[in-house]
Amino acid sequence: MLASPSTRKGRSVVRLDPSVPDDLVVNVEATDGSETVCLATRSARVLIFSVTEANIVSDPAKGVTAIKLDAKDRVLGFALANKMREGLTVRTSRGANQIIRATKYPVTSRGGRGYAILQRGSLDAVIHDEARPVPPVEEVGE
Repeated sequence: MLASPSTRKGRSVVRLDPSVPDDLVVNVEATDGSETVCLATRSARVLIFSVTEANIVSDPAKGVTAIKLDAKDRVLGFALANKMREGLTVRTSRGANQIIRATKYPVTSRGGRGYAILQRGSLDAVIHDEARPVPPVEEVGE
């Protein structure tokens, strides 16, 4: 929830760091405050923390430090999970899929270095859940 009203120009909600050439927003999620954040980096480090640890800001901000990164590392993505077995699905550089969730990795505080999940290789992509097809409606009375 934003504390100040929108203007005619719209609302600026994030301020990217001009000193980082490839600084970008990787994802935006709405929360009710009960979820955990499942986060992964390109160098195969993961961190899971409660979404309540991220402060609410009222003006454009750079955000909060979710995970400490090495100089060449970048956040690949994150997902909000309501249940212990939900999480972020990522693809490794060797083609395998990994699910970053609270049943595999401990829930900790934000701002740490996270856990290394691969000894060799990296994480290449976030695998988004595909929409489940809607089953056909059966005709009643036939």
